[in-house]
Amino acid sequence: MLAEYFYYQFKNLIMSSIMNSRQINSALELARTLNFNQAAENLFISQPTLSYHIKTLEEEVGIKLFERSGKGAVLTPGGKQFIHDLRQINHDLSMAIERAQNLGCQYQSSIRLGVFGLSALPHLPEAILEFNQQYPEIFVDVVFESGNDQLDQLLTGQLDLSFAVTSSLPKGGDLQTIPLYDSPINLLVNQQDPLANLGKVELGQLANRTLIVGSVSPKELKHLQNQVVTNYQVQTINSPNHATTITHVLTKRGICLTPTFLKDATPGLTWLSLAEEVLIPCSMVMRRGEIPASLRTLIDILIQVHQGAGQRSD
Repeated sequence: MLAEYFYYQFKNLIMSSIMNSRQINSALELARTLNFNQAAENLFISQPTLSYHIKTLEEEVGIKLFERSGKGAVLTPGGKQFIHDLRQINHDLSMAIERAQNLGCQYQSSIRLGVFGLSALPHLPEAILEFNQQYPEIFVDVVFESGNDQLDQLLTGQLDLSFAVTSSLPKGGDLQTIPLYDSPINLLVNQQDPLANLGKVELGQLANRTLIVGSVSPKELKHLQNQVVTNYQVQTINSPNHATTITHVLTKRGICLTPTFLKDATPGLTWLSLAEEVLIPCSMVMRRGEIPASLRTLIDILIQVHQGAGQRSD
């Protein structure tokens, strides 16, 4: 790939300081407005200054980013890819600056913790408060990333700790796990669905319904989905992510089996326990090796607050 080539080429340009913030802001704003006068006005600079920033940027990158048409502009194919990657890189750079500023203000070091959503660690704020009673000089930097991104960042040292579904982790290797809690699988239905009035659901009650299934699911969930589809004449709709699944349920296109670590307060939904409980073990993950005392303390607190809060009964 071309996309990867552009991303790393442009990232190298920024990191080597060839590209400056004025050029970045000019390119992003012009790509947003596609109008030189409007972009210059929004940036509080003159139109010739904006044109100069774009011209020098194109010279440094080595490709034409915009086609000019009067005062208007149109992104070239290379320009579209450039702007797409530049937005992500600019976001990453802004986040890096913010984290450095947070750390520099009142902390001496940090622990970077990755999780795909706060629903997976609902008592995380409580844990951080308790941790900082013992380690006030350490900043717990929470990074919200997808599962695969978290593992990559763990292995490269960008994260110190991560939440993960235990069965999704590679065996052996450079990662070690500490069990955190077991997450039950629930049935997710529209609150107007007849099943919503039940206390607990038998799998047989899903017969002849439409089940929404994710393209990426823990093996425990996939096994249960296959069991339901095989035994109860269930139709399926594939869903690329949990947000799409929720949309399908809310629009009455189907029902869904889902782990409680995805449970949130979205209105219009009812989460139902299964009569026969199925659990998905979840863990905290870190690089293999000696665990620093502060990191061990944070893990112990996370285990305490989540197991003590009755995660399995949620």
